[in-house]
Amino acid sequence: MDAQSGSANYVRLKGQVAGEVTERTLATGEVVAAFRINVGREPAPQQGASSDTIDCVATSARLRRSLQRLKQGSVVEVQGSLHRRYFRSGGSLISRYEVDVHSLTRSAA
Repeated sequence: MDAQSGSANYVRLKGQVAGEVTERTLATGEVVAAFRINVGREPAPQQGASSDTIDCVATSARLRRSLQRLKQGSVVEVQGSLHRRYFRSGGSLISRYEVDVHSLTRSAA
């Protein structure tokens, strides 16, 4: 928690890696590993979806190396902070939320 503002931005998720981990180089030259995890939802009456797919990114070289060893379906726990990223696509400004991962651990199912 930020003592001055009373706010906090901390995310902890446990779920399965969905798809492949990809790397991209930003305009700044920074390399980012991007991946998604499927996180189950608590059962709720009249609710269609039973899970959410969450976009995650990692910038540290250590985390990027760890991510390259993961397979689709691997169970992981990630900790980080939530960020909103803006980009242009087809002339429109689009935003997306993603978790900026600070730590990642493989976990038992």
